[in-house]
Amino acid sequence: MKRDNERDLKALLYRSLDQDLSRELSAEERRLLEGALAASDELRRDRDGLVALRAAISRGAVDSFGPFFVERVMRRLADTRVGVKAGQFWLGWVPALRRVAIAGAVATIALVTFNMAQIDRVSATAALGLPDYSVEQMTQPAVESMLEELS
Repeated sequence: MKRDNERDLKALLYRSLDQDLSRELSAEERRLLEGALAASDELRRDRDGLVALRAAISRGAVDSFGPFFVERVMRRLADTRVGVKAGQFWLGWVPALRRVAIAGAVATIALVTFNMAQIDRVSATAALGLPDYSVEQMTQPAVESMLEELS
């Protein structure tokens, strides 16, 4: 029962600090709250803390947001969405892509050198490691070459 009474008193305290005039305390509720505040140190500490919190929030709200705050935030969001910063995304990839390109070039040079050393000839087919076919061999129908292999 005491807990319900404490809850009711805190609800009265909160309502007394509410700035909504439609929730104003009646004379009986005000008298009950004043008596409880006089009798309870804990309830007075709660009231003082709530009053200090309300004052801090009121001061902070005015100082933290300057004029045209919403417009500045929305403009910044729109700039980000449109792609003002999109170019910066690719700038982050340039060092990684440069390393990949250098590694690819080194691997290509090593492969071409190896292929040409194996075939002992300098040509495009040797550089790519392709077998050396004549024009006749490349144009000969696949069926004829299979028949030749079978016989």
